Amino acid sequence: MPLMKNIRNFSIIAHIDHGKS
Repeated sequence: MPLMKNIRNFSIIAHIDHGKS
């Protein structure tokens, strides 16, 4: 399901963004 993939991708991006800040 694309939605699940999007959620997982968003989670990874958010995690990286949080660590960057």
